[in-house]
Amino acid sequence: MEQIKSAGYKLLSHPEVLLCDHLITVQQTGLNIFDQNGLFPEYRPILEAALLLHDFGKASIFFQRYIREPDKHNTELKNHAELSALLVFHYLRDILKVSDIQAYYGYIIVKSHHKDLIDFNEIGVRYLEMHQLSEINQNIDYISLEPIFRLLISPEYFTAANLEEKLQFKDSSFSGISLIKWKQMIQPNDFQVLNYLFSILIYADKNSAIYMRTDDDHVEIQWNKEFIPEFKKSLTQSARINELRERVYLDVINSVTKSGSRILSINLPTGSGKTLTALQAAMILRDRYKQKKRIIYALPFTSIIDQNADVMKKILEENNIDQNLGNLLIHHHNSLRDMIDEDDAGNDMLFPIETWQSEMIITTFYQLLYCIFTNQNSMLKRMFTLAHSIIILDEVQTIDFKYWALINTQFTKMAEMLDIHFILCTATMPLIFSEEKNEITELATHKKEYFHEMNRISLIRKNPSSIDSFIKFLVDQIKAEPDKSRLIILNTIKSSLHVYHAINEQIPQADLVYLSTNIIPKHRLERIREIKESNKGKIVVSTQLVEAGVDIDLDIVYRDMAPLDAIFQAAGRCKRNEMSSNGIVELWELHDDKNKYYWSYIYDTVLIDCTKKIVPIEEVIRESSFYELSHQYYSTLMERKNNQDSKELIKFIEKLQYHQAFHLGTGKNQYAFELIKELPKVPVFIEFDDEASSILQRYYDLKRNDILDRFEKKRKLKLIWSEMSQYIVLVHTKSGKQDSESDLQIIDQYTLSPQYDKDTGYYTEPKYEDCCF
Repeated sequence: MEQIKSAGYKLLSHPEVLLCDHLITVQQTGLNIFDQNGLFPEYRPILEAALLLHDFGKASIFFQRYIREPDKHNTELKNHAELSALLVFHYLRDILKVSDIQAYYGYIIVKSHHKDLIDFNEIGVRYLEMHQLSEINQNIDYISLEPIFRLLISPEYFTAANLEEKLQFKDSSFSGISLIKWKQMIQPNDFQVLNYLFSILIYADKNSAIYMRTDDDHVEIQWNKEFIPEFKKSLTQSARINELRERVYLDVINSVTKSGSRILSINLPTGSGKTLTALQAAMILRDRYKQKKRIIYALPFTSIIDQNADVMKKILEENNIDQNLGNLLIHHHNSLRDMIDEDDAGNDMLFPIETWQSEMIITTFYQLLYCIFTNQNSMLKRMFTLAHSIIILDEVQTIDFKYWALINTQFTKMAEMLDIHFILCTATMPLIFSEEKNEITELATHKKEYFHEMNRISLIRKNPSSIDSFIKFLVDQIKAEPDKSRLIILNTIKSSLHVYHAINEQIPQADLVYLSTNIIPKHRLERIREIKESNKGKIVVSTQLVEAGVDIDLDIVYRDMAPLDAIFQAAGRCKRNEMSSNGIVELWELHDDKNKYYWSYIYDTVLIDCTKKIVPIEEVIRESSFYELSHQYYSTLMERKNNQDSKELIKFIEKLQYHQAFHLGTGKNQYAFELIKELPKVPVFIEFDDEASSILQRYYDLKRNDILDRFEKKRKLKLIWSEMSQYIVLVHTKSGKQDSESDLQIIDQYTLSPQYDKDTGYYTEPKYEDCCF
């Protein structure tokens, strides 16, 4: 067995980075974050050892050869995580005398730090054979690591012979303890603790590898509670609706000042100013609780992220604050994370964005919930940033019923354990938390009065119809009253395009606008602004993206059959800025030429059945009754559906069975957490205009720049990505040429047609037309 010679040997952790420097930097960064947050103090020794020793195995001759000449020395013996994890486990148990389960948690996070967090059922499962671990251990340069060992208790403990003795354990047990006994040691709250520790470790490790410096979770505070009152002064609104919005605003602000609850709700009619009200409530909470760092504003759809981000930028401008990613960060398009190689120390393109290094984050439910309900390394690296945060979930009714009990259980734990304030906002509040059981505190104390004051529209459900009959009806109505503005919300891309093209052909002079997520964000935002500025005679054909939070206002809304909460949200786009009116919302149940209803492509049958029970055919329902009908709908839903999915997930999570909880499959895995059921998508950059060409060229130039200081490069990359996102759509198929250094697909200006149409957006292949983006 060849022995390594330590004299004059410089151990590396990454190219041109000394192992000792990396380990010390990672420990300092991780402990800075841990100490600042002040959570789970009893776990500090576990994290301290894990941070300092996580790359101990890189001191082997096999890894050192690999890091210098990867093409020549790429063998299994270069792997370092498992031996490092074993050393951490035995040090914690033998020297620090922590409990077996705490020592094992140290082992788990170190063993997993280049992978996803391992399942608890994998106790004793080896990545390497015992003789391989022994060979790596015998070729560790323990002498060069003495400066590291001296930072720990009993540095004399660290010898090759000592660890060799600890390497003997059987496949069926770990260190003489059976799997059954290990499972008995797990506590129900360990999921939060373990994910939190793992998050700090992998963040600190990646931060050091990329930037080669100590870092902490410092957030520069620039937003303050005076910004929104100042911004509100600049808004021009009709007197009556503005008077209601001001009453709502003052009611919520007064309530949040007094409330001691961590789980809060703002249940208000559409158009009553929830966005600004919720933001101000968050500002007041942060001012009241000085340890609060981030405000995380989560929304279900990227389309409303663009709109809300635009509002927040205007708030900053109104208060003379330069917008930068220190005070406002927009994070969505989950597929873009595939563009960064987690092990590439030189690639810092997405790390600051994905780890939410900002004071105000606007993101999607997907990004938020998948950094909570996951064991993925790529998502967990920002989980620690949730500590001491205020999280606003706007349009919370879009969360699937089957996850209500899961959300209730885990949010309640997180609020207490991680000091998080949750604010749930919607016009149709689902029964995730119970006001009667004091699980949630409503900040709009007079909400029923606000709902009853609204009398803007009448909702009428029509008889089932073919889509062609519906189109004929629409064409006749448009011709009869051309000055009326209309919104037509369809359930699939196919049906929306069919209606759009039919109207365009039969009424070529119509002021027609198409909206869906196959339109680039820049154009979506432009069209929404255009509709807001002048809606007379506008005919908007759209998918569901407009119904939750998009601030447009039209005379008549036609909605294909959907669950009641979606219908009420769609109704909020009709006569939005008035208190009392004669607006009309028609609910249609459309089917294709095969007599298949379009709702069946995307909605659960039970949801539709409950909706039909609440909204009978041809019965006129006034808006003032929406609050009671919404409560009736959710109560009926709870009677009809079971919460088995949540029960199973809670059980798996509390037992740290990550595979069953988060990896889809058959049998026991059928309950795995899946927020969105859809085919995988890839990001496609649409080089639509000269501005897009300029951004793309700057992106390429910056990526190829090897001279620029890495911190300046980091800053510029963040700004370019913010610009590029306005030209990116997520699609089901790969088209166009591919950036050779990433998975980003590019449709350049020369191949734009027929792949992207300026009116209807990205061309969708026929097999995907019945999907809704």
